Amino acid sequence: MINDDSFTKQIIGINPEPIGIFDLHASKHEEYKKMIINIFESADNKYKQKFKTEPFTEHICNNLNQNIFVDFPLLNKLKIEINQMIIEFIKDIGYFTDEIIITDAWLNNASAKSKLEWHYHANSVVSGNYFVNYNPNYHSPLLFWNDRVRLSMAERFPSIQIQKNSNKNTVFNTNVIGTNPKEGQIILWRSQLIHGYDLPNKSDNRLTLSFNSIPKICTDGNGRYSFKIEV
Repeated sequence: MINDDSFTKQIIGINPEPIGIFDLHASKHEEYKKMIINIFESADNKYKQKFKTEPFTEHICNNLNQNIFVDFPLLNKLKIEINQMIIEFIKDIGYFTDEIIITDAWLNNASAKSKLEWHYHANSVVSGNYFVNYNPNYHSPLLFWNDRVRLSMAERFPSIQIQKNSNKNTVFNTNVIGTNPKEGQIILWRSQLIHGYDLPNKSDNRLTLSFNSIPKICTDGNGRYSFKIEV
């Protein structure tokens, strides 16, 4: 038996994954919330979608060549604020960009029993979610896979497994990690992160605005491999 005072220890995390959490001022959030609720109530059917994989959720502008910020210009002020948040997020984690493009954006109205299948966003660098109408007591939080735990056996090597201590949950052994979102928050993440929720909503009207973005200029830094988006 080793005495407790025979060594010191520390557990540290490496390979961290950044999540940006931005809080809109309450007055601005209420302004945008009223606009978005009005869009859901009055939008033409051509903007509305329901998918077999999400039978309890209705979407607005979630089809190819639709973008909530393009099709509903009254949300332009919100778009400008989200643009700035994405630029700050990219710079804060140590990268360069001065201009980004929101390539697509759409609304989600999830009712009771709704779930969001685990997925990631292709053709995007930074994705995000604006929690427009959200009550943590009744609405499911957005969760992210811990890909160091939850990869398939074919993807995870070596495949030796150690029994999990179900009485000690840590960021190193849990399958999913949440952010405890609040209404009025905008959460940003790198688009390759797998996210969703499999605990169904307990109530209707979980209202969110989702979006994808990419820097206008993508470069490796030395000018050899780069491209610029013109819109």
